[in-house]
Amino acid sequence: MVENSTSDTVVQAGQEVLIEAQNLYFAYEVDGFSVRDVSLTLKRGILAALIGANGSGKSTLIRLLAGLISPVAGGIWLKEQPLELMPGIQRAQLIAYVPQINPMIFPFTTLEVVLTGRSPYTSLFRFENQSDIEKAMEALETVGGTHLAHRRVTELSGGERQLVAFARALAQEPECLLLDEPSAALDLKHRAQLVRTLQHLRDKKKMTA
Repeated sequence: MVENSTSDTVVQAGQEVLIEAQNLYFAYEVDGFSVRDVSLTLKRGILAALIGANGSGKSTLIRLLAGLISPVAGGIWLKEQPLELMPGIQRAQLIAYVPQINPMIFPFTTLEVVLTGRSPYTSLFRFENQSDIEKAMEALETVGGTHLAHRRVTELSGGERQLVAFARALAQEPECLLLDEPSAALDLKHRAQLVRTLQHLRDKKKMTA
């Protein structure tokens, strides 16, 4: 269970407050509260880590901040706007979420999967254009995955699929990355590269992760 006894945990860095959560509670039907009275502030341009035991509610808290589930009590604000009232497209242009497990069961190419990260910027009846393709390839280059662009994701290893999921999130051009154990399937080389990439995004683009 993620619990904050002081109800006032603040991560200090940067200037602009990007995400603020106050007194969050969340419970699954049978397991009781997995998040209890948690408050936090994430400022622009920081790298923050959430540490806890398995089953303590870390993934639940990240999903709450991503707007994928709603708290039973408390509130979340994204750039001073209530997260629950923000249109999905606008939220997707600001936050990208990489889950711990990334099932990829259809034989799309890596580039096609990464291009789905451009959906917040494409209309319902428009296909991705050359600019979208360039941004997707740039995202793949950032994670060191350009050599995977034309391979089927069903043929990739777990670590390679994790890189693809990370590239898809970067293709959204978000201001905040919410990553749930992003290095779990990566070898030491790619774990180090992931950290360097996050530091680069923080320093060059003021991205929060």
